[in-house]
Amino acid sequence: ESSGLMRGVWYSEDHGQNWYKIAPASTFGWTPCTSANGQCYYDMVIDAVPGHPDHCIFGGIDLYRWEKTEGTSASDADGQWEKISNWSSNPNSPIYVHADNHWLTWDSSGALYIGNDGGMSKSFTSDTQFFTVINKGYNATQFYGIGYGPNGETIGGAQDNGTSYNDHTSTSGKSYAKVNGGDGFEVEISFMGNGEVIYSTIYGGALYRSSDKGLNWQTVDAPAAGSCFYNAIRLFEDDNDLNSKDSVQFIPDSSMSVGDVAEYYSETLNLPLSYTLTQDLTVTFSSVTPATDSVLPNFDTIPGGVPYLYNPIAQDTINLPDPKQSLFATMGDQVYITREMVRFSSSLVNNTPGDQPWWKVGTTGTAQSYEFSKDGDVLWIGTTGGFLHRISGLDSAYSSTAGDVDYRPEDSTLVLGSNPPRYIGDSIVNIATGDTISGGFTTLDFSAANYRYANYNDSSTVTYKLWTTSFTIGQTVTDISTDPLNFDRVMITSGTSAGTIKLCTNATTTTSAGDFNDVSGNLPNYTMFGCEFIMNPLGDDIWMVGTEFGAYSSDNGGSSWSAHTAETGIIPIFDVRQQWRDFDQGVKNPYEVFLGTFGRGIWTSGSYVSVGEHQVIDDVADISAISIYPNPLSIEGNVAFELGNKADVEFKVYDLQGKIINQVVWSNMNSGKHNMSFNVDKLPSGTYLVTLKAGTSTEVTKFIKY
Repeated sequence: ESSGLMRGVWYSEDHGQNWYKIAPASTFGWTPCTSANGQCYYDMVIDAVPGHPDHCIFGGIDLYRWEKTEGTSASDADGQWEKISNWSSNPNSPIYVHADNHWLTWDSSGALYIGNDGGMSKSFTSDTQFFTVINKGYNATQFYGIGYGPNGETIGGAQDNGTSYNDHTSTSGKSYAKVNGGDGFEVEISFMGNGEVIYSTIYGGALYRSSDKGLNWQTVDAPAAGSCFYNAIRLFEDDNDLNSKDSVQFIPDSSMSVGDVAEYYSETLNLPLSYTLTQDLTVTFSSVTPATDSVLPNFDTIPGGVPYLYNPIAQDTINLPDPKQSLFATMGDQVYITREMVRFSSSLVNNTPGDQPWWKVGTTGTAQSYEFSKDGDVLWIGTTGGFLHRISGLDSAYSSTAGDVDYRPEDSTLVLGSNPPRYIGDSIVNIATGDTISGGFTTLDFSAANYRYANYNDSSTVTYKLWTTSFTIGQTVTDISTDPLNFDRVMITSGTSAGTIKLCTNATTTTSAGDFNDVSGNLPNYTMFGCEFIMNPLGDDIWMVGTEFGAYSSDNGGSSWSAHTAETGIIPIFDVRQQWRDFDQGVKNPYEVFLGTFGRGIWTSGSYVSVGEHQVIDDVADISAISIYPNPLSIEGNVAFELGNKADVEFKVYDLQGKIINQVVWSNMNSGKHNMSFNVDKLPSGTYLVTLKAGTSTEVTKFIKY
């Protein structure tokens, strides 16, 4: 092998004492030497055909067979190469074998088994003329990245197996549909899209979005995509951004007064919105008074002598806030972000004058990982070159002039002109911390390592640009996690051989890479792929990481780590993610944890959904002391609880996908202790959640049915 291309194939008939080159092939046959298309370092395998020492099978992207011509000597090594499989054929075709072959083996009957990126195929005859895929029940998908939805949906991008999506509507919960092809990488499911809006990637920066679970796709690449093999993305969503600067024009069709509620729709997925007016809106009409009763084309009757109003003309229009907001990060020629990814009316093409949908946030090197803070103000970027970048100020950026680096001066300078000051033309003035600009406004920190740009639109308005800080980590930053409850805590995994886990506790303000401290504890120097702060009802400080040899967690600040490999096996965990939103935010799978493995599919756990005996969601203790016994149970259970006030009690049973299994309301119950029975005889074995709601309080517990 040389530069990914095979140097040749040799043949020996005397136990390796003499060798004869059979590929590149003679003029009588086809050569497989380029059959791996420069991928011989990844997919190259060869084996003899049992019972036919002068035949061999070569596997690269496809399979090839060589047969020595009958009657020729070893030194002649004359033979014929024949292509016997085609990865691009229909999977039901007898010549279909998935691309990238790694292993060949034979059974006693002469059947050939092939291991490749698609799992396993088999040729039932020794002449290898008929292949079939034999993956039924074989869990070996190699996922690079995974995503989760608000109802338990899962999605994954896999090595050479595209993107697979599961909406969990099947009875088994394990039925995935292949919704995109190629090499799939990082993926997302939209929270605001209710699990139906999904995002898929392929190598080379190719990016796609779908609003119908992958039935139809739009290409939405960032500008000049195509610079990287691994395609990292990240989606942030806020369905109620009270500080949104985006608006929707509302045109009334009838006059409205202060206090009336205007109903309108967001630019994001046409989601319904409402707004209580703080001003009157006037609509005028043309008028006609018919002499006699008249019938309109829609069969409405206009009474004679009564003025009929038509042709409404809004005298007042108003821009109403659009709180449905999102941010999306991906790689083009540099790192780009957009607010348009969940807005399917936007073409996401940067080719029109004025404000652009994609904002370039700066040269960062090749991005390997992204993470937004849970308020959307900070984007963290980890690179293959060992740098970590913090981009701050996104929560107030709503245009390319506020978010794109091309609209910012270099380093810590502003271009000041006449009134108003502007960036283009005139002189360049260095701004230091504390300097006063026109209008008496004081700048923020403009130090060399931690600078923030300011845009002075006029003498009374200051709009701050993005704030960029970079840290030298020294190894590939494979993953980043921000604490949902404390934005100052950021965890990263780094390294592709001797990996480390690092934690920073002042991440939003630090300018020093030294504040990222190693918390690898007792973990060996495994390769680290993923990390996550694990939300849980009890508020315990739990961290989880994905390594080359399985998932590990720590509940003591990284001093020690415990393995979670009993079910998944000792397998690379390429992605660790958690549904960090709770019931109150509109999800049905709060705190569910997902593992994306490179070789054993996607795994999920509901263990943290209701850690401990109960979860208090509300602060007012109208209901407390909830418990279920016996637990585990098989036919009938009892739920005990205490009411602080007289109230109706709503009892619900959920499965771990958030589906309501049973629901009942016990009306007008007195304060004090209660014990109610419920039947589970017809439920399948498994773990279930129970919610009890009374007044303004809700408590959650769980039981196991066996």
